[in-house]
Amino acid sequence: MKPGKTITQRYLKYSYEGETIRLPMVPVRLRAGDGSVKTVALVDSGATASFVPPELVEILGVPVGETSSASGAGGDFPTHLVEMTIEVLKDHSVACKIEEEVHVPIEAGRVPYVVLGRDTIFLHYDITFRERREMIILRKPKR
Repeated sequence: MKPGKTITQRYLKYSYEGETIRLPMVPVRLRAGDGSVKTVALVDSGATASFVPPELVEILGVPVGETSSASGAGGDFPTHLVEMTIEVLKDHSVACKIEEEVHVPIEAGRVPYVVLGRDTIFLHYDITFRERREMIILRKPKR
């Protein structure tokens, strides 16, 4: 992706218990070892780390790394660290490729989807959340 290039995505919307939930999510492909899986990821400005659900790591067939821990709204919880490639997709092509170590909660169900925190996508893009328009804009910074 060329410097200055922009990715614009619509928020994911769904209903839950009669309320409409809107989340800034982007399509991603996770790669580790010989496996890959497409899913969506929450772009979370409040997260200092990135997380991948253990179910997706199991699908990828990757061994988990060293034990670590993370803190969230529900308190501290144990994780494993796993090296993987996260590809942000735009119109079915790779817009950004990030190779990082991510946290994988040991307890299933701790994170319901991939979470991209400040240690991954925020290091590669200037990000604008446009709440009223339900859009997220990722702009590759000019260097």
